Amino acid sequence: MSGPVPPVTIAVVEDDEGVRRALARLLRAIGYSVRTYGSAEEFLAVGRSAPVDCLVLDVYLGTMNGFELHAELVETGWVPPTIFVTAHDEPVGDRVCLRKPFEDGDLLDAIAGLLRSPV
Repeated sequence: MSGPVPPVTIAVVEDDEGVRRALARLLRAIGYSVRTYGSAEEFLAVGRSAPVDCLVLDVYLGTMNGFELHAELVETGWVPPTIFVTAHDEPVGDRVCLRKPFEDGDLLDAIAGLLRSPV
């Protein structure tokens, strides 16, 4: 007999405090466990000690951008499914990317899609 399934944990790395709080509220309302970080460095400091199932990652973060953080995670071999968010029109290749402002449903659909994808 199995016990209760732990909630899916989403990490939000976003330097805009208002956006970070809004995303956390939305995701918690759906039932996700949420961890928030104001910078790439803050996320890296916690690292694997706080595993996550999905990463919502702002592209422009300050000293280290979202692409650089993602590349560093790739180098370590630990890359959770990632959704990039940005207000800019830079090319993102084949990455999952939402342009700000985006609809709540678009983010939730993107997360659900990544969580369903085979690893």
